Amino acid sequence: MYDQVFCSQLIRFHQKLIQFQEMFQKFYSPVMFAKILMSNTILTLILYQVTTTDFNSVAKARVYKALVEFIGVIYVYYYLCHCSETLDDAQRRVTVAVASSYWFKCSNTTRRQVCMLLRRTQIPNHFKFYQGLIILSRAFFYSVAQVSYSYVNYMKLVG
Repeated sequence: MYDQVFCSQLIRFHQKLIQFQEMFQKFYSPVMFAKILMSNTILTLILYQVTTTDFNSVAKARVYKALVEFIGVIYVYYYLCHCSETLDDAQRRVTVAVASSYWFKCSNTTRRQVCMLLRRTQIPNHFKFYQGLIILSRAFFYSVAQVSYSYVNYMKLVG
Protein backbone atom coordinates (compact mmCIF):
# COMPACT_ATOMS: atom_id res chain seq x y z
CA MET A 1 0.00 0.00 0.00
CA TYR A 2 2.85 2.39 0.84
CA ASP A 3 4.45 1.99 -2.56
CA GLN A 4 1.19 2.90 -4.34
CA VAL A 5 0.77 6.06 -2.25
CA PHE A 6 4.39 7.04 -2.74
CA CYS A 7 4.23 6.40 -6.48
CA SER A 8 0.99 8.36 -6.80
CA GLN A 9 2.57 11.27 -4.95
CA LEU A 10 5.60 11.17 -7.26
CA ILE A 11 3.32 11.20 -10.31
CA ARG A 12 1.34 14.15 -8.91
CA PHE A 13 4.57 16.13 -8.36
CA HIS A 14 5.68 15.34 -11.89
CA GLN A 15 2.29 16.41 -13.25
CA LYS A 16 2.58 19.71 -11.35
CA LEU A 17 5.99 20.27 -12.94
CA ILE A 18 4.57 19.57 -16.40
CA GLN A 19 1.60 21.91 -15.72
CA PHE A 20 3.99 24.67 -14.63
CA GLN A 21 6.03 24.19 -17.79
CA GLU A 22 2.90 24.36 -19.95
CA MET A 23 1.75 27.54 -18.18
CA PHE A 24 5.19 29.10 -18.69
CA GLN A 25 5.18 28.22 -22.37
CA LYS A 26 1.61 29.46 -22.80
CA PHE A 27 2.45 32.73 -21.04
CA TYR A 28 5.58 33.43 -23.12
CA SER A 29 4.42 32.05 -26.49
CA PRO A 30 2.93 35.31 -27.84
CA VAL A 31 6.19 37.23 -27.33
CA MET A 32 8.81 34.50 -27.65
CA PHE A 33 9.28 34.82 -31.41
CA ALA A 34 9.85 38.57 -31.09
CA LYS A 35 12.14 38.00 -28.08
CA ILE A 36 14.25 35.45 -29.94
CA LEU A 37 14.38 37.57 -33.09
CA MET A 38 15.36 40.71 -31.19
CA SER A 39 17.90 38.85 -29.06
CA ASN A 40 19.52 37.36 -32.17
CA THR A 41 19.64 40.76 -33.85
CA ILE A 42 21.02 42.54 -30.80
CA LEU A 43 23.58 39.80 -30.24
CA THR A 44 24.77 40.10 -33.85
CA LEU A 45 24.93 43.90 -33.78
CA ILE A 46 26.78 44.05 -30.48
CA LEU A 47 29.16 41.32 -31.64
CA TYR A 48 29.81 43.34 -34.79
CA GLN A 49 30.42 46.47 -32.74
CA VAL A 50 32.79 44.69 -30.36
CA THR A 51 34.78 42.97 -33.10
CA THR A 52 35.12 45.93 -35.48
CA THR A 53 35.81 48.75 -33.03
CA ASP A 54 39.37 49.92 -32.60
CA PHE A 55 39.47 50.18 -28.82
CA ASN A 56 42.63 52.29 -28.81
CA SER A 57 40.94 55.23 -30.54
CA VAL A 58 37.67 55.12 -28.57
CA ALA A 59 36.97 56.50 -25.11
CA LYS A 60 37.28 53.98 -22.30
CA ALA A 61 33.69 54.61 -21.16
CA ARG A 62 32.41 53.62 -24.59
CA VAL A 63 34.53 50.46 -24.57
CA TYR A 64 33.18 49.45 -21.16
CA LYS A 65 29.64 50.21 -22.28
CA ALA A 66 29.99 48.00 -25.34
CA LEU A 67 31.51 45.15 -23.35
CA VAL A 68 28.87 45.36 -20.61
CA GLU A 69 26.09 45.35 -23.22
CA PHE A 70 27.69 42.37 -24.97
CA ILE A 71 28.06 40.39 -21.74
CA GLY A 72 24.55 41.34 -20.60
CA VAL A 73 22.87 40.24 -23.84
CA ILE A 74 24.79 36.98 -23.91
CA TYR A 75 24.04 36.31 -20.25
CA VAL A 76 20.27 36.87 -20.55
CA TYR A 77 20.01 34.81 -23.72
CA TYR A 78 22.18 32.00 -22.34
CA TYR A 79 20.30 31.98 -19.03
CA LEU A 80 16.99 31.40 -20.79
CA CYS A 81 18.49 28.46 -22.70
CA HIS A 82 20.21 27.21 -19.54
CA CYS A 83 16.89 27.15 -17.62
CA SER A 84 15.39 25.02 -20.38
CA GLU A 85 18.37 22.68 -20.21
CA THR A 86 18.07 22.49 -16.41
CA LEU A 87 14.45 21.41 -16.77
CA ASP A 88 15.52 18.62 -19.11
CA ASP A 89 18.34 17.60 -16.74
CA ALA A 90 15.88 17.36 -13.85
CA GLN A 91 13.63 15.11 -15.90
CA ARG A 92 16.59 12.87 -16.75
CA ARG A 93 17.42 12.64 -13.04
CA VAL A 94 13.85 11.55 -12.32
CA THR A 95 14.20 8.87 -14.99
CA VAL A 96 17.47 7.60 -13.51
CA ALA A 97 16.13 7.68 -9.94
CA VAL A 98 12.97 5.76 -10.82
CA ALA A 99 14.81 3.29 -13.05
CA SER A 100 17.44 2.56 -10.39
CA SER A 101 14.87 2.03 -7.63
CA TYR A 102 13.43 -1.39 -6.91
CA TRP A 103 10.15 -0.59 -8.61
CA PHE A 104 9.92 -4.08 -10.07
CA LYS A 105 9.45 -5.49 -6.55
CA CYS A 106 6.27 -3.44 -6.03
CA SER A 107 2.68 -4.43 -6.68
CA ASN A 108 1.28 -4.73 -10.22
CA THR A 109 -0.59 -1.42 -9.96
CA THR A 110 2.54 0.42 -8.86
CA ARG A 111 4.61 -1.17 -11.62
CA ARG A 112 2.11 0.01 -14.24
CA GLN A 113 2.21 3.53 -12.80
CA VAL A 114 6.00 3.53 -12.76
CA CYS A 115 6.13 2.28 -16.36
CA MET A 116 3.87 5.14 -17.44
CA LEU A 117 6.03 7.62 -15.52
CA LEU A 118 9.21 6.21 -17.08
CA ARG A 119 7.68 6.41 -20.53
CA ARG A 120 6.81 10.09 -19.95
CA THR A 121 10.17 11.05 -18.44
CA GLN A 122 12.26 9.57 -21.25
CA ILE A 123 11.02 12.26 -23.67
CA PRO A 124 13.27 15.37 -23.86
CA ASN A 125 11.73 18.18 -21.86
CA HIS A 126 13.01 21.53 -23.13
CA PHE A 127 10.95 24.69 -23.44
CA LYS A 128 9.25 24.49 -26.83
CA PHE A 129 7.44 27.28 -28.60
CA TYR A 130 5.31 27.31 -31.76
CA GLN A 131 4.78 23.53 -31.92
CA GLY A 132 8.51 22.82 -31.59
CA LEU A 133 9.75 25.45 -34.06
CA ILE A 134 11.83 27.02 -31.29
CA ILE A 135 13.35 24.60 -28.77
CA LEU A 136 15.51 26.38 -26.24
CA SER A 137 18.67 24.52 -25.28
CA ARG A 138 22.41 25.05 -25.07
CA ALA A 139 22.72 23.64 -28.58
CA PHE A 140 20.25 26.28 -29.79
CA PHE A 141 22.29 29.02 -28.08
CA TYR A 142 25.47 27.65 -29.64
CA SER A 143 23.93 27.61 -33.11
CA VAL A 144 22.69 31.20 -32.70
CA ALA A 145 26.18 32.28 -31.62
CA GLN A 146 27.69 30.51 -34.64
CA VAL A 147 25.26 32.17 -37.06
CA SER A 148 25.88 35.58 -35.48
CA TYR A 149 29.63 35.17 -35.71
CA SER A 150 29.39 33.96 -39.32
CA TYR A 151 27.27 36.98 -40.21
CA VAL A 152 29.75 39.33 -38.52
CA ASN A 153 32.62 37.75 -40.45
CA TYR A 154 30.65 38.13 -43.68
CA MET A 155 29.97 41.80 -42.94
CA LYS A 156 33.66 42.39 -42.19
CA LEU A 157 34.64 40.80 -45.52
CA VAL A 158 32.03 42.73 -47.51
CA GLY A 159 32.55 46.07 -45.74
